Amino acid sequence: MGGNLTVTISHFSPDSHFSSTHVEAIEKKYWLIRVEDTGVGIEPKNMTKIFDPFFTTKSISKGTGLGLAMAYNIIQQHKGFIEVHSQPGEGTSFDVFIPQLDDKQYVSDKIKPDEKLIKGFGTVLLVDDEETLRHTTREILETIGYDVITAKDGREGVDVFKENNDQVKLVFMDMAMPNMSGKDAYIEMKKINPAVKVLLTSGFKFDQRVKEALALGVNGFIQKPFSMVDLSRRIHEIIHSS
Repeated sequence: MGGNLTVTISHFSPDSHFSSTHVEAIEKKYWLIRVEDTGVGIEPKNMTKIFDPFFTTKSISKGTGLGLAMAYNIIQQHKGFIEVHSQPGEGTSFDVFIPQLDDKQYVSDKIKPDEKLIKGFGTVLLVDDEETLRHTTREILETIGYDVITAKDGREGVDVFKENNDQVKLVFMDMAMPNMSGKDAYIEMKKINPAVKVLLTSGFKFDQRVKEALALGVNGFIQKPFSMVDLSRRIHEIIHSS
């Protein structure tokens, strides 16, 4: 097995023909991010399902079916869209279109003077099955001031919490993970320490699963992607709540 992965970025301005065939193309200028490989490609029967949550052609131990679904959701949040081209045996290309910001938009979107990081201290248990996100979030939490211990899934999160619950001030945990979901992990952690404080996160919007977790006692929810400022505030609110 093998192959090549190529990533390119370029300017893109939709013409009338492109706009007429892509109703999402409402902006005048986009960044076009193209990710293409020379892999096995995608079977036609699966093309309409690849962005569905939990759909995967991989074995249970090798994939959760959440990567593309989360990417799709994040791109939409940034008012962009994505296009896929694939042929079995010839590889796949993903074209991601993200609106370009002009200078005025950039200035207006900067952090406002009253938006500042709320520093904290103590230990946070970070539970996320995505290694890159786990690494990045750990750096964010350490920048805010917290000591961080990590776990790669819900089951490991419960085990790590059991060993360290006397020092963990808050558990920051992903909703959807292999082996054990964030909600189920919370239920097990609560058996260990009924006073455990948990902030859940997900690339999906606030839905019934989040409502069910909050009804069980989870302290809060923050949607990915989140800013450092928002995360610092949510953690501070939960840690210092009664």
